[in-house]
Amino acid sequence: MNRNRWPLSPEYTLKRKIDTHLDVRCELELVKNAIFNFVFNFVDETNFSMLRLDNRDSPSTPNALLSSKQKHYWYIVAEADQKQPPQGLINLEVKIDTSKKLFQFNVNGVGYSFANAQGAVDLFSQFKKGLQVGWFNEIDPVKIHNLQIQ
Repeated sequence: MNRNRWPLSPEYTLKRKIDTHLDVRCELELVKNAIFNFVFNFVDETNFSMLRLDNRDSPSTPNALLSSKQKHYWYIVAEADQKQPPQGLINLEVKIDTSKKLFQFNVNGVGYSFANAQGAVDLFSQFKKGLQVGWFNEIDPVKIHNLQIQ
């Protein structure tokens, strides 16, 4: 995946809308300065949320939960406790199960948690049923291996 431009391409957005269950597993390779964005609540290129793994080494670019309400602009809703992704091959698993009120973002077997100035942010409370998910990268390339979607 080598996307240095916007908008989010439909080829990286799942056609089915997420109402009950989603399990995405893959291995990621992020080169220096690469950013991987897992998009959810996708309405269109102006309205979505995303979970970001940001490989830039800067305090202003942490792994985070972000939101977009206008084209080409997103803001940090909450930062991940893990400020940078791990080095090397990353095992990513995203699980959504509405019957269990579950939304997990696991990196190398570690469930990422997010917080803002008001405290912990529950990912499931950010999720909206009936919308799409997808992904894209920014700045530098991200390679995806062994992608599995259920």
